[in-house]
Amino acid sequence: MPASASESTSPPGDGDGNLVLCMVCAAPFQSMQDCLAHELLKHASKPQKQLRQRLNAITKIFNSAQSQSERHELREALEKCGHLRTVLNFFAIDLEKMKTCFGHVRNCIEKEMKGKMSSPFVMPACPSLVVSISSPDST
Repeated sequence: MPASASESTSPPGDGDGNLVLCMVCAAPFQSMQDCLAHELLKHASKPQKQLRQRLNAITKIFNSAQSQSERHELREALEKCGHLRTVLNFFAIDLEKMKTCFGHVRNCIEKEMKGKMSSPFVMPACPSLVVSISSPDST
């Protein structure tokens, strides 16, 4: 007797001899529910393991001797930049302080040069590139 249409389209694992195979390891199971439980229990942690392995590899690279020395050199360079920035901030940001310092230096130089030259010595308004860059009226 031929099989009815409902028997031929039944889902796997619902019949007597039909087994459901795991999509990952092809292990046989009696029902779809058992197969899904197996997949969650046995195979769900593989992406986490792969992620952990990748993170460990990245950590190993960051902890390598070459990476440590590069970070040390970068830290030293940043410290030097910080010191330079402090000096530049002291003079360039406070224009009044810069004008006062420049005026004091100019007066001292002009006083020293007064009797040593035949013509009066006049110090230029901006003696250096740094001062000319930082001074707003030097443009």
